[in-house]
Amino acid sequence: MKQLFKNKFFIIVLCVTLALVILIPSALALFGAGDPGRGVVNTLLSPVQKLFHAVADAVDGFSSYFTEFDSLVEENDRLREELRQLREKTEDAEALENENEWLRRYLDLRDENPSFEMLPATITGRSAAGAPTVFTLDKGTSSGVSERMPVITDDGIVGYVSEVGPNWCKVQTLIESTSSIGVYVKRTGVAGILEGSYDLAEDGLCVLRYLPADTDIHEGDCILSSGYGTVYPRGLTVGHIVSVELDPFSRAPIAYVSLSADIASATRVMILTAYETTIEP
Repeated sequence: MKQLFKNKFFIIVLCVTLALVILIPSALALFGAGDPGRGVVNTLLSPVQKLFHAVADAVDGFSSYFTEFDSLVEENDRLREELRQLREKTEDAEALENENEWLRRYLDLRDENPSFEMLPATITGRSAAGAPTVFTLDKGTSSGVSERMPVITDDGIVGYVSEVGPNWCKVQTLIESTSSIGVYVKRTGVAGILEGSYDLAEDGLCVLRYLPADTDIHEGDCILSSGYGTVYPRGLTVGHIVSVELDPFSRAPIAYVSLSADIASATRVMILTAYETTIEP
């Protein structure tokens, strides 16, 4: 609409039309021109009047068009904002449902171990290269975290807190070459030591050593934490045996264990801030 009034041609036509419609009849009336003169003028002005009315109709049309266009723009913006809010609500609902499902998976573990006090934590960083032997969590001393606290998922043991700050801590995982944990074979109760290995870390494997020479172990056997030491409680799932071979020197069996906790892709874990355990012979 504003652009139309800036158009020189439109302004000229409008001015001429007003002059013809208003000024000329006024002049004739002033000089005493009667009805015949008015008739001649009306005849002459008739095409101009038609043009004026056409222009006026066009102006009204343009005005209606721009008014309707502005309304459509406002409606589109409103709908876009409603869609954004609806999408945010949907994403929030999905995130809440995922959070609830994640917490529900720990209920059985909590029911089996009433003394467990668990603190949920999110992984915020991983070791720069290679296998994720160390990662960082978003919880620290301000949340009651201290060194040597076990870190788990609902599938099994991940590792333990090796370093802690006010609002962060570092976790050394079981696949770290310096890690070791007392374990036993669930089927037979035979105990051994599970160790991390630099060569096997990329595959998420650990080595089970120090087993008796006549140990009855097989591929698929479940390995649990024995509770010996000061870090892990007894009975937590560690992994499953994927292969067995004999040590070339001692002739005792060596087992390779795949960890149950998916350390490579885990995003959230639980820190065991307190627990009680009973060591069985």
